[in-house]
Amino acid sequence: MTMRYILLGAVLAIGIACSTSSQPGACADLQTLLQRKPNSLHFLGCSQRSDLQGAPFEGKYRTEGKHAAEVEEYLVNVFKIKELRRTCCVWESADNSYRDSHKRPVVISMSTEETAIDERSQWPRIDHFYVTIDLFRDEP
Repeated sequence: MTMRYILLGAVLAIGIACSTSSQPGACADLQTLLQRKPNSLHFLGCSQRSDLQGAPFEGKYRTEGKHAAEVEEYLVNVFKIKELRRTCCVWESADNSYRDSHKRPVVISMSTEETAIDERSQWPRIDHFYVTIDLFRDEP
């Protein structure tokens, strides 16, 4: 591994630590939403998106393609998201609405980056799937 990648990893780790510590209450609430998540769904960070209407707190997660079906099933069963569909050049289930135990709006998305893979059976060949959860303190 080159020094550039080591430094990039350190910078990302510091950025994630700073973003999660700036609003521990809302980010902790996001973590609580997924307290029974599959172990294969890894937390990447949390920050407030003041550039978006409603300034939601955004949690980002990632899973490897070989675990994507398990994560999708969890999100479908727990949060009632729509199953992922192939659209153009990505797999996605975007803008699924949910309300947490405090009746706050939550928007959940699961997707891939661009990929030529167009069969569910080939998901293990996709490097990563990403889950984004936006928690709003008020109605957006």
